[in-house]
Amino acid sequence: MKLGCRKICLAVNNGFSIRYLLQSDVLPRLLDQGHQITVIAHKEETEHIRSIVPEAVNIVVAPPPNKASRLQRYSGTLRFYLRGEYVTTPEEIFRRMLAETKSRWGRFVLRAIKSLSVVLRLGRCCRRSIPAIEKAVNRTRAFEKVIEQTGCDLVVLTSHGIFGFDMHLAHASKRKGISIVTVILSWDNITSGMYPAYYANRVIAWTNRMKADICRLLDYRPEDISVTGVAHFDIYHRQDPDFNRENLLSGFGLDSSKRLVVLATKSPNSYPWNPNIAVTLAEAIADGHIENCQLVVRLHPIHYRKNVQDEFVYQPLLDLYDDLERKYRFLKIDKPTIAAQTQRYAMSNAEMETVSRLLRSADVLVNMFSTMNIEGALLDKPLVNVCYEDTTPLYKFDPTPRFDIFSDARESHNQRIIDSGGTRLAYSPDQLIEHVVTYLEDPTLDAYGRANIVDQEAGPFGGQAGQIIADTIVTVR
Repeated sequence: MKLGCRKICLAVNNGFSIRYLLQSDVLPRLLDQGHQITVIAHKEETEHIRSIVPEAVNIVVAPPPNKASRLQRYSGTLRFYLRGEYVTTPEEIFRRMLAETKSRWGRFVLRAIKSLSVVLRLGRCCRRSIPAIEKAVNRTRAFEKVIEQTGCDLVVLTSHGIFGFDMHLAHASKRKGISIVTVILSWDNITSGMYPAYYANRVIAWTNRMKADICRLLDYRPEDISVTGVAHFDIYHRQDPDFNRENLLSGFGLDSSKRLVVLATKSPNSYPWNPNIAVTLAEAIADGHIENCQLVVRLHPIHYRKNVQDEFVYQPLLDLYDDLERKYRFLKIDKPTIAAQTQRYAMSNAEMETVSRLLRSADVLVNMFSTMNIEGALLDKPLVNVCYEDTTPLYKFDPTPRFDIFSDARESHNQRIIDSGGTRLAYSPDQLIEHVVTYLEDPTLDAYGRANIVDQEAGPFGGQAGQIIADTIVTVR
């Protein structure tokens, strides 16, 4: 290890944090600079991680967390609702939780906790006491041993405590006097996530807007936040000399002379009607309402969630997609390459390139208020967001959806996308078809709004964000 280099722990909880820290430019940059890197991960992810990182990277298995006490459970629920200022998303989260809670006592507790969050909104010092209380009651000896084992002087996390072992690693690190960097994983994590379970020495934000939200909602100081852009968006800012639309479409068995609609599905546990949207588009293509067109349906990684028996929870849905592909010769299913041994949606190194090339090939992108809006806007692709629920039963699913699409649309980060003027909302199947046809006829429509989305949400340092993030991490003492 070079003089002045660091011993850094990168904690990865799921496929999304693996993508952000290990499959972007962040890890290669840290290694190129000579830093000693240890990855802390769940046991079932370690085989996949070993296959995608250089031998120089050490991998340590995270211990299982202790069972949360009642106080910790209540405190965690409180952090879902708590923010420094009013924002719409916690109200939506509260309504969802209340609807899912069947017992009278449980509903009373939720209302009491929600009322407490409103009271705490009046005082910053009171709010910041919540993480201190959680740290005091959290037993972290097993995680402290892991920290000691790695010998690290810096820990990098990807959430404020909502994901897996982040809270336990953070509290253990603080007890050992080790600095923490929190790299924000997704654009909605500040408004839709939780109030912090701990305070990091440095937070790495996507945009200046996100930085402002971290200050006003999570009670951080501006000087503790760096704005570095988005690591996994770097690919959209770079030339792809090997990209060939004809080759990509022929790989799907499609015709490169025809136009392409891409449907980016939503997580099926919150929107089980993804295949209904696919059928609406496919029927419109088949009957000529959408002319000279083809459809690729990109499956959300959570379609591949497994149960304790190592079976796919959504197998009936996956079977339905296969049936649709057989029924419509112009419809193809793009399935993410999920590592066989993972339970947290870890994907191959090629997945970011695959998605990028699929979007580059698209003429219109249809989705349901996902980050794909930003990715599509970076490539100036017309965007249609589905804002209705076609409840025609096409397969048997259980449990019921976590929340409705209208609740999703009301969340503050999605309101920014709507207000940008860069997308059109479809409130019915007919309107969905109408918007797709309109954009196919004139893809320049709403280009100014898509530029607004890029300016607001994509962040600076396009093409170099991963390197900037790595450079920022190593400056934290």
